[in-house]
Amino acid sequence: MIKVRLERIKFDSALRQAELRFRQAMIRLAENLEDDSVTQREVAIKLNLPLLDPTVDALIEMGLRERADVRAAEREVEASKERLVLEEARVHPDITSFAGYKRLSDDNTVSVGISVPLKIRDRNQAGIARAQADRKAAAALLEVARSHTIAEIKAAYEAFQSARQQVRIFRDELLNQADESRSIALAAYREGATPLLTVLDAERTRAEVRQEFFKTIFDYQIGLSDLELAVGKEIRQ
Repeated sequence: MIKVRLERIKFDSALRQAELRFRQAMIRLAENLEDDSVTQREVAIKLNLPLLDPTVDALIEMGLRERADVRAAEREVEASKERLVLEEARVHPDITSFAGYKRLSDDNTVSVGISVPLKIRDRNQAGIARAQADRKAAAALLEVARSHTIAEIKAAYEAFQSARQQVRIFRDELLNQADESRSIALAAYREGATPLLTVLDAERTRAEVRQEFFKTIFDYQIGLSDLELAVGKEIRQ
């Protein structure tokens, strides 16, 4: 009975600590959101939440299409191409036309013509070279952005898959085994085959397994958030 009381004290202490950490977390969340009403809301999570299973190739394709830094680099490449076309067009002279009318005494004079600048040495080579350099630099930055995106997605995907596998193991195997062990120990105790301490050990093991299961769900959600951040879009299935 002393052992049972000690276990109850440990349980109550762990429960109070968990409640305190929860309230502190909600206060920090309200501070970050600048919304005090957050602390009054109920927070719940589905223990049987669906596990997403996207492919890394699909995520990379989505990331290269949705990431803001990649899209900005692509727009810069297109802009550099347009600047190069403009600089190359400046090689050709701008032809301008003119027309005029003049009346002098009884004479009426009409004049028309065109003006063509003669570019003998100035072929806008400096402007073209500068535009070509800008295009190469923009293309290099685009490749860097794409490579960085792919690396981030792959790293986040590995962490997400690891967390997802842990949730699956706990849900499909460990939780059921812990429940079964507790049920067997309790049935044996009721039949007088085992002492109460055996039941307490089984109950403690079950509680520890469930606590680890909750941690794996948290890690899965964090991994999913990191993966969505790397992709640049919410992942749905």
